Amino acid sequence: MALHPLVPARLTTLGDAYQGQKNCLNALRLVLAGMVLLAHAADIAGFSRIELASTELGTMALYGFFGISGFLITKSAMTSSPGRYLWHRFLRIFPGFWFCLMVTAFVIAPLSWLLRSPSCSSLTCVLSTHNGSLGYVLHNSLLLIHQSPILNTPRHVAYFLIWNGSLWSLSYEFLCYLAVLAFAFAGFLQRRTSVAVVAVLLQVAIIVITVCPSINAHFTIFHFWYLLNFMKFLMMFLAGTLLYLYRDRVPNSAVLALSCTACFVAMLFLPTFGLQPAFTFDYPALAAPLLAYPLLWCGARFSSIRVGAKNDFSYGVYIFGFPVEQLLAVAHAQRIGECGFIILSFVATMVLASVSWFVIEKNALRLRAVSLPITWTLPRRQGELPSQTPL
Repeated sequence: MALHPLVPARLTTLGDAYQGQKNCLNALRLVLAGMVLLAHAADIAGFSRIELASTELGTMALYGFFGISGFLITKSAMTSSPGRYLWHRFLRIFPGFWFCLMVTAFVIAPLSWLLRSPSCSSLTCVLSTHNGSLGYVLHNSLLLIHQSPILNTPRHVAYFLIWNGSLWSLSYEFLCYLAVLAFAFAGFLQRRTSVAVVAVLLQVAIIVITVCPSINAHFTIFHFWYLLNFMKFLMMFLAGTLLYLYRDRVPNSAVLALSCTACFVAMLFLPTFGLQPAFTFDYPALAAPLLAYPLLWCGARFSSIRVGAKNDFSYGVYIFGFPVEQLLAVAHAQRIGECGFIILSFVATMVLASVSWFVIEKNALRLRAVSLPITWTLPRRQGELPSQTPL
């Protein structure tokens, strides 16, 4: 009698499931990027916000990104020299990021100016002023977003004077990369219990902040904003890191994946006492690490899905979706209806994401083999994960 497709023939570990080259993590990340695009489309075009309980779809997608990245990046930190590790992380983040800044500054923003001219006397003003296109690229070039508008654009949209509301998370992603490198230097990645202790202490701190209103009130968009986000994202990243480090002990179980998912969904429906998930600590943030295992289980279980296996468009979809939707909103594309706006957004974003991948990102990744002077490498563990293109 054939077994149910969700029931494995024998109980294996997560490490066993990730032996070899096949997994669909890139396809999962493309789905997560699409979820962010959908969430932003609802807000930008003024449609019904997509959320589960009190948590936005885009927020859950971000948690998923960090969990998958933690799993993949840990392997790189354990098997590469510090210089090579940072070089690889730089090549994956910065070339595509800079390309997005330039396309937004010198193509998308000028197009919006031509569609709905602001209080600037000429297009040259948009391109050349201190807070214009050139300033937008220079001020934001190191991942920290210091300039959101380009002169007086975009205008007459829900996200007034913000060209890309997706880029803010990239600096936290890179900080997580640096945190894993610090763990490697300290020898924590070889003594995985040390990483587990750090993760437990961080989760306890998040729990204390969440359940104590007097403390939580100090972690808002006005106070400790960067620390709030870094703690949440680092905890999610460490969930992926721990699953990699303990992959020889963690079972590859559909029951465990479904249980983690059910617990996460249940936590979403706990009372938030008026707190907004995007702006403070809340119960969904506490439950976010539970998402890491189901995503990684799906990555191994549905390995036959080869979307993104060779060409990873997920990063481009994530970083280009917001400015594309802003430009469409400036052009009143929301008048064609919710489905039409979303389809048009996705098609236009995929075009730019494809250009970014084939012209910029893929060629940049070919530079990974460039020789570097630092050769320190941590010992390799049995059953290393196959190479991937982490976000």
